Amino acid sequence: MLSLGAVGGGSIIDPVLVGRGMPVAQVAPAFTCLTSLTSATALAALYLLQTTGRPG
Repeated sequence: MLSLGAVGGGSIIDPVLVGRGMPVAQVAPAFTCLTSLTSATALAALYLLQTTGRPG
């Protein structure tokens, strides 16, 4: 079974930026996009590994 979970940069950086005073409404959209991009990249890497026949 294929797992599509990935930890994006937003889940790491968001709390730091909000803790330093940036408004959540400004931080959230950018890092939601970053997390989605990270997940898509992980999915592409898993697909490539699967199609090349490498164990993983």
